[in-house]
Amino acid sequence: MSQSRQLAAIMFTDIVGYTLLMGDDEQNAFELLRKNRQLQKPFIEQYNGVWIKELGDGILASFSTVTEAVLCASEIQKACTGIDDLKLRIGIHQGEVVFEDNDVFGDGVNIAARLQALAPIGGIWVSESVHKNISNKKEINSRFIKEELLKNVKEPVRIYEVQVEGTQAEQPKHSFTTKELSQNPSGQSIAVLPFVDMSPAHDQEYLGDGIADEIIIAIAKIKQLKVSSRSSSFSFKNHEDARIIGKKLGVSNILEGSIKKSGERLRISAQLINVDDGFQLWSDIYQMDVRDIFIIQEHIAQSVVENLKLKFALLKDKKIVDVGTQNPEAYDLYLKGRFFWYKRYKGGLQLSLNYFEKAIEKDAHFAKPYAGTSDVAYVLGIYGLVKSGEAREKSSSALKRAFELNPALPEAFISKGLFEAFFTLNWSNALAAWRQAINLNPSAVDCRSWLATGLALMHSPKDEVIDEIMQVLQSAPNAFFAHTICGYAYGALGELKKANEILKNVLQQDPENVLACYLNGIVSWQLKDFGQTEECLEKAVALSGRFAFMVSILCAFYGYISMDKKNTELLEELENRNETEYISHGVLAVAYAGTGRKNEAYYHLELGFAEKDPTIHFLICVPLWSTIHNEERFKKLFETYMPISWEIYYKCWGRDIG
Repeated sequence: MSQSRQLAAIMFTDIVGYTLLMGDDEQNAFELLRKNRQLQKPFIEQYNGVWIKELGDGILASFSTVTEAVLCASEIQKACTGIDDLKLRIGIHQGEVVFEDNDVFGDGVNIAARLQALAPIGGIWVSESVHKNISNKKEINSRFIKEELLKNVKEPVRIYEVQVEGTQAEQPKHSFTTKELSQNPSGQSIAVLPFVDMSPAHDQEYLGDGIADEIIIAIAKIKQLKVSSRSSSFSFKNHEDARIIGKKLGVSNILEGSIKKSGERLRISAQLINVDDGFQLWSDIYQMDVRDIFIIQEHIAQSVVENLKLKFALLKDKKIVDVGTQNPEAYDLYLKGRFFWYKRYKGGLQLSLNYFEKAIEKDAHFAKPYAGTSDVAYVLGIYGLVKSGEAREKSSSALKRAFELNPALPEAFISKGLFEAFFTLNWSNALAAWRQAINLNPSAVDCRSWLATGLALMHSPKDEVIDEIMQVLQSAPNAFFAHTICGYAYGALGELKKANEILKNVLQQDPENVLACYLNGIVSWQLKDFGQTEECLEKAVALSGRFAFMVSILCAFYGYISMDKKNTELLEELENRNETEYISHGVLAVAYAGTGRKNEAYYHLELGFAEKDPTIHFLICVPLWSTIHNEERFKKLFETYMPISWEIYYKCWGRDIG
């Protein structure tokens, strides 16, 4: 048995939509596979690569140099443009791997595979180790996408896209909106960009995000100032031209900066830029101890107010920035918690919860980490990752404490809305909570999108719902999460084509958005676009780290289109996992119903109702129950245990089920 450890460039390629094609036209699928082999082998040989193996419709190859791997991938993508139905995703990573008996193993292989799964159709995504080796090559252009936590990879990976001349991947473009705000930017408007991490270890991104976040919340209270939402501003993280960003966001000013931490010392620079002429209205550099972070944030916010000549009434000794604690350690831990909260579908849930709990240990009177804890518990419950009672209790007790400490905390009202909507099914209370959150923090655009969804589900006048949706789309053109929820709201109105349009556009700009993948899979399902459904749901499973929730939906879909082998494999996966991890009864009921096993489906439905499992409430909105949907027993279960859920969803998303 020969074995060697080497530094190598690993390339993964994968055919998009091959599984569905196999189900529809097996002969055509095999012919496409043959064409794929014939196309790739000569290029791999030309660039001194080694064809390792085929993995279904994927191909694994290795190269001794990064340049050869990237040039090979570029030629492959160019050649694909001339072959009908052959669309590829490609991922490349350079790392130390083990070659053994004509196979290859190691983290380098895993990272390349993850990059391939995240890449857009027709795209080539590479890691930073690859980018560093090609950045000085004139014939190769690449651009930074973002830093991401990848499944089974300990450290975040910085991801870059190789831009191939003559091809067109599904690249990010300007968000869907009926009105371009950049045509008429307000004279008193601003976007606050994430502060760039310049620390030697590149481990302070969470702090740069947190500084910007707190300043956004603080200055959004000023009525004369239009402040771009966090979601919109942060979508331009790591972009360089502030003037272009400002015009795309429709604001007249940009606040940007950088942070550098060395030991317990912080160096923070900030500058306020006029978008029209690029003139620097104000700039400053701060060099202080970490414990003085609160002073720095306050000074930056005050400088924005003064230099934009805004009037902001303050009580004596009242600050603009109020983070809610004077303990720098607790604040630092909270910022880490929020940083990983925004990466919740990328393995960040448990990290987020751990940091929130540690923040509370440092300062038990700090309200924000309690709201954060409630948020994590909500997601754990709604996706069936922990028992519903456990999630409900954790969310409820954390919320109670947050409001005791700060009755006017916007984050707590947002969390309360989600708790009321999905744990108690009291949508009236949810709407009231979200309205209060928006009143306290006008820049909370994600909350406004939930408000629109709640109004749709409560059968409010259609014009009122659409007005809320349009406020989100027009005021926050790059708020991808908020746009995703607006797609949900359109679906609840029965406007499936509108929902599909918004969600597809989100995925063009933010292709690893798990929630958008899931929702667009559901919308496409109802529109009978099964190719789009499979692609979206498969990607949601991969990006979520195979959440059982997502696996069960994909299982039901394959049952719906009679792809029994796939359907059965996914059900077996869930059954096996159920022996070693918690999987909610709602999730299992979906899988069994999708497989046509009615008795097991009803068994888990009844247990789920007994536990008040929120996943059942969430999943009634999709066509997963085709084998039992019209049965009286199914209807009675909902009418008895969840009448509100049945009333809401059957009249909204559920109108075309079955």
